[in-house]
Amino acid sequence: MNHRPPKTPTGYDRHIKLPLIRNIRAAEDTSIINIFNKRVNPDDSILEIGPGTGYYTIRFARAARKLTAVDSDPSMAKHLERKVERLNLNNIEVITGDFLKYSDGTTHDWVIALGVLEYQQDPSAFLDKIISHSHKWVLITFPTPCVWGHIYRAASRLRKTRINLFTKSEIQREYGSSIVHIEDVGLKTPISSGLTLICLIES
Repeated sequence: MNHRPPKTPTGYDRHIKLPLIRNIRAAEDTSIINIFNKRVNPDDSILEIGPGTGYYTIRFARAARKLTAVDSDPSMAKHLERKVERLNLNNIEVITGDFLKYSDGTTHDWVIALGVLEYQQDPSAFLDKIISHSHKWVLITFPTPCVWGHIYRAASRLRKTRINLFTKSEIQREYGSSIVHIEDVGLKTPISSGLTLICLIES
């Protein structure tokens, strides 16, 4: 889950190392990488939306033919570009821009958007755009209205950020049989579901 930290790369990296965020990330990481590794093909192309500082980007790109990363934040995009150059990876293209205005005239094997949908003013339009860019798989995360989700939303309001929350039944009703995998992870307890829904949709 991309719990929107300060809008600088160093602030972002410092934020995700906080013990609570690190704990949430670890649970998400295991599921996301397992889902991806089971289905990725070395010839696949990936479109990643909102990569931030590239927490997943490098691992995704190393398993595929090409990855295009689109981020609306110029400082995050520049940071990722420097990381790609430092690692000498020539199959990653970083683009700065609004995904809703983005078009490369093609579709991709994968479209991946992790910790992004909660910040969209129109989540449905954003999801439709994501799906239109994929001809195989869409891997996406949704924050849920569990106890932790409501705490997350309340904390975001203090930062004047609006957060969307999504129930599993809403997603299943919308995408039905196209859903290949869906699970909740992060801060699960005997009385509360996880904070994040990880969903794989077949295009």
